Amino acid sequence: IYKQENINYKNLQYPINLPVRKSLEIVSIPKEIETFISPVVISKVNNGEGIDYLSEIVRVSIVFINLVLKTDPSSSIDNMDSSMKSLQAVFDIVQQHIHPLKGHINKIFMFDKGCTFLIIFGMPGFKCQDAANHAVIAATRVKETIDQLDISDEISIGITTGKVFCGVVGHESYRHEYTVIGRKTNMAARFMTNYCGKIICDKDTFCNCKLKRSNFANLHPINLKGIGLVSPYQYSRDI
Repeated sequence: IYKQENINYKNLQYPINLPVRKSLEIVSIPKEIETFISPVVISKVNNGEGIDYLSEIVRVSIVFINLVLKTDPSSSIDNMDSSMKSLQAVFDIVQQHIHPLKGHINKIFMFDKGCTFLIIFGMPGFKCQDAANHAVIAATRVKETIDQLDISDEISIGITTGKVFCGVVGHESYRHEYTVIGRKTNMAARFMTNYCGKIICDKDTFCNCKLKRSNFANLHPINLKGIGLVSPYQYSRDI
């Protein structure tokens, strides 16, 4: 984004070279790929700021959604075509429910265990005081809508709220991405994989959520790999 120039401070007892930002070199993002880039990144780049300015510690709500499709895309070409249509339908549903609540799809994974979405509420530039509330509401709407369409054998959701590192991760010269990493991110993923077919959240999400407490059930403590012992909550309108 900008060029650096080394200068020598000869007056110091021990001369050192310090990087100095001399001039900004504005890099424009082609319109064709703006759809695939976070609005936060686009805003920073258009303002002539370097990617270092994207890194910060923020408080967000993390939502991991995993779906096991009814058709196996690897079994045949016909099933692959059907699976692609199902995935597109799922993507439209997720976007439809999270966008009004200021949620952003950060990643989409495809593994042998199904398709996984990483969704973030409260990203820089889209802050909201009710991020935990929005995360639970959006997750519930997504699950209920997908269950009605009968395109997935199982949908599991993990939700956490807390501080994470939000910024650019990866190799500086080859491939890097704008994402979130940290304990809360890992915890949401563990909830998703350990509680199949349910909406599970952590205590911070429960405490900051304004939905009816009667819809939350405190589950038995579980020892999550890489996390430790936690006491999760299950959310359901039917509880």
